[in-house]
Amino acid sequence: METIIALALGAITGCGASRTHPSVDRGALVGIGAGGLGGIIGGAALGGLFAPMLSDTHLAGVAVGAAVGGIALSLGAGFALNVFWPR
Repeated sequence: METIIALALGAITGCGASRTHPSVDRGALVGIGAGGLGGIIGGAALGGLFAPMLSDTHLAGVAVGAAVGGIALSLGAGFALNVFWPR
């Protein structure tokens, strides 16, 4: 359950964040893929960090961690693709 929520939230926020600037925009598929992967990683790594701030609910911490991870990895992947593999 946590993994599916992390994947979905990471993909949604990653797709939106990758469209913010031309230097990180490599299309919806890159944003969704990298955001989903970042959501899974961020939910696992940052879930415990955010949970005490959000009424001690582990699933809320995983959701926020997934959103942060999805944004970070989609922006990083878009920028890296634009630098190392220009269109």
